[in-house]
This record gives sequence, C-alpha cells and structure tokens, in this order.
Amino acid sequence: MVSELRKLKPTQRIRIQVFGAFLIEQDGQQLDMEGLGYSKPIELLKFLIAYGGHNVSTDFIVSKLWSDSDGDHAKNSFDGTLHRLRKILGCRDALVLNSGLLSINEKICWLDLWIFDRLAIEVEEELRNALSQEQMRDYTHKLLGIVRGPCLWLSSDSPWVYIIQEKTKTRFLRLVLGLGAALESAKQYDEAILLYSTALEYYPLAEEVCLKLVKARIEQGLCAEAIMVFRKFSHVLSESLGLGPSKAMQQVISGIMPAKS
Repeated sequence: MVSELRKLKPTQRIRIQVFGAFLIEQDGQQLDMEGLGYSKPIELLKFLIAYGGHNVSTDFIVSKLWSDSDGDHAKNSFDGTLHRLRKILGCRDALVLNSGLLSINEKICWLDLWIFDRLAIEVEEELRNALSQEQMRDYTHKLLGIVRGPCLWLSSDSPWVYIIQEKTKTRFLRLVLGLGAALESAKQYDEAILLYSTALEYYPLAEEVCLKLVKARIEQGLCAEAIMVFRKFSHVLSESLGLGPSKAMQQVISGIMPAKS
C-alpha cells in the first residue's frame, strides 16, 4: 500500500492541531488562543471537528449549539458565528457551506485529527501483514509525531466532547498495543518501550499499556525499572480511582520482586 502520510508537514495555509492542545496557525503564525478564549466561533470550529469536519448539517449544529434559542434567532446566531469564524481563520473559503452542510476545506486547512485517522486506517491494515522493522519504526514515529497528547482542548461536559475524547483515546491505545506487539516480536524493545511510555504519559490509567511496558522492561532484564513503572502506576491508580492493580499485573511483578529477608 502506498502511504498517504510520507509528509506530515502541512502545506495548507491554515494548520489546526487538536492533540495535546488546541492551536491554529495561519501561514506559520500561531493565533492567540487565550485572546480568543471560549468564544462561540471557536466552539463552532471544535464542534465541526468533533463530527468529522465534513458535511455536518447546519440544522444539527444549530440544535446543539443554540438549543435555547428559537428558530430564527438560532439561525441568525449561526450565520453571525460562521462569519466571525471565517474572519478568525483569515479565509472565507476555509469553511464551505453547501446545501445546508458545513465542511472544513481540506485544500486550505490541515487538521492533525484527519492525519491521525488516515494513519490509523493504514496501520490497522498493515498490521494484518508482516511488517518489516523499518515499517514498524516508521509507523511508530509517525504516530507519536501526530498524537502529542490527548484531546484536552475540549473542556465542556457536553456529550459530543466525551465522544471525540473517547474515540481518539481508544483508537490511539489500540494502535499502540498493536504496533508494540509487532515491535516486541521483532525484539525491538527500545521502540516498543518508547511507544508504551509515551502512551502511558498521555493516559496514565491505561493498565494494559502499563502491563506491556512492565513486561518489556523485564524482557530487557531491567527488573528495577519494571518495578518502578509498576509502583508509579499503582500510585496513580490509587490516587485517581481508589483501586489497585489487576491480578495479572500483580502476578507479573510478584515474579521479580526481591525476597523479603
């Protein structure tokens, strides 16, 4: 399969990042997001991104973002917000409204979430085949180059926020586990550990990833490091959820713990 992702550097005028932080760049210049704050135009952009960014019904948008307004007022509010968002982005054609459907223009806008989705499809397909070590390393670094943290840019309690956060988290962790397993099979433990460690930094409660990291450290003969990973995870799990590690995790660790005198 010919990769669509050979170049991660965007060539479009507008660059939008959602992983790790919400950022917008125009021709290489970053917008002042603090100055924009939680304005309605930015909320509209985030909502559009959360629902794929393509052909999102304006009626649906209005029903969610202006649910407390009546029909005419809500429609006028949407029109005014869309106008202001286009001004913020500095290009009217960055957003295309056609037959009641709103889209982000891919010819003008680059979005890391789209690149992630395309990479995920490619990796999931290629993992069904025998990957070379070079391919494994290439995909690992591409994945970590795109995903620079979870979607923390969405702070609202709205259901659409939770959906995109969970969707990206689940897919990212699935890719990490799949690529990690392939790397370990090829004895590429350093690359696998880089992948697991980064994922655990972003999602510190991901126990399956933590277990893989512990086992990889043990395979390297670095039992002290494995115990340190276990203890840190146990502390975070206890502080966050009041829970302890799973039996599977405890069994792995019990096999390398030094005997008490």
